[in-house]
Amino acid sequence: MLLLINGILGGIVSLVFGLPYFVVSSLRALFMDGRGAEGMSFAFILTLFILGLIFTLGSCLGQCFIYISMGYQYGHAATVGSRQVVLESEDVDSVE
Repeated sequence: MLLLINGILGGIVSLVFGLPYFVVSSLRALFMDGRGAEGMSFAFILTLFILGLIFTLGSCLGQCFIYISMGYQYGHAATVGSRQVVLESEDVDSVE
């Protein structure tokens, strides 16, 4: 359950960082009329580049968030599992 919630939160982080890039790229596709890069101004190309970097950063942050929560959940499960083994072995000793 924790992994699902953190996966959703990581996806939201990726979406927030990536949405401006997708919006600007969609606007470029709508209004460029088949012209290549020669029809774009330098400021627009620079804006796309910066938004692409921000999108990449957001994707990395979202994935890191998911992997850290997965590691935390695995570590917590391993700790709980080792406690149960110790408790079961103490029960076996008390029976004898």
